[in-house]
Amino acid sequence: GVDKPLINFLGDRFSSSPRGLLELEVECGQIAVNLEKVSLDYMIRQGDVITRTAHFHETPVLDRKLNIIHDGDDLLVVDKPPSWPVHSCGNFRFNSLLYILTKEFGYRDLRPVHRLDRLTSGIIMLAKGKNSAAKYQKMLARCTVQKVYLALVEGKFDRSHLVHSTPLSSHRVTKKVAISTKEKSAITEFKTLEYFPRQNYTLVECRPITGRTHQIRLHLQELGHPIVNDFLYGTGKSSFYESTPEKRESIENIIRAMKAQREADNAAKLHSDNSKVMTASDINEDKTVEQVRTLLEQRFSKHDFCLKCQFPQLLIQSKDPKYICLHSYRYSVGDLQFQSSLPPWIQELK
Repeated sequence: GVDKPLINFLGDRFSSSPRGLLELEVECGQIAVNLEKVSLDYMIRQGDVITRTAHFHETPVLDRKLNIIHDGDDLLVVDKPPSWPVHSCGNFRFNSLLYILTKEFGYRDLRPVHRLDRLTSGIIMLAKGKNSAAKYQKMLARCTVQKVYLALVEGKFDRSHLVHSTPLSSHRVTKKVAISTKEKSAITEFKTLEYFPRQNYTLVECRPITGRTHQIRLHLQELGHPIVNDFLYGTGKSSFYESTPEKRESIENIIRAMKAQREADNAAKLHSDNSKVMTASDINEDKTVEQVRTLLEQRFSKHDFCLKCQFPQLLIQSKDPKYICLHSYRYSVGDLQFQSSLPPWIQELK
């Protein structure tokens, strides 16, 4: 992003956000550079720190049962549902695997032994405590690890068995942004399991011999058979902002209205005593019920520059969480072997 206008960088980095909304956030100072308000055409320099102060709604996840595969003294193995992040990140605070295991199952200090992407379902190993995590990570380093994934891919995968070994040097963060890394060898073994002619999908067994980020997804894309629903490397849609022209026009109208509201606001009025936001410290036993209601309304009312607050249909649509048809089916490390149930999307194909 160095030597690139700020608004162009933001448009690439936050490709799912409408450009007009990003412009508004920059103009309001919600997106700042080095904690200072800048113009839309500010040229990014080496060492700049870009911050974004935003109003978030918890991103929904699929309402699926969490199956426990193994519960030992120092290790927990679960079948993670798709769309669930392993730990809190981004818009996810409560809808994460570790939080749910703590809140609903009573586990404490669980530590992932290996990675599993949010959009992917299946086996994940969680160590119980710091010492156990160190133990199993050493085991992963010195023992033979065998992983078997199930993937539903687009088209007819007409090779019964294939070893793909194209080296990888980057992976995508968004449709427009990729992270480059040092090129490393990457080997994946594929085996065709079943073809579904009605949907023109193929169920493929995937065995990653190496462990590069997005390795299976990238190799299947290179072979011309991206994973079903994969919005980074296939044909899946990446954002709930992407829909019909009518809906996009409604969103643009809301953004224009928010810009007009901002231009109409008087800075003196925003900072006057009459517009002071009430806090909990302003309430005591002598305060009325109306004043308490005012406090609650101020804390939980619509945010002026949040599209989901202004356009509730976005919240309704976002209740359809995204996932890809990739499932961690079997996992073995040394003498430890675990297998999950088949993912629901396989049953839906029958």
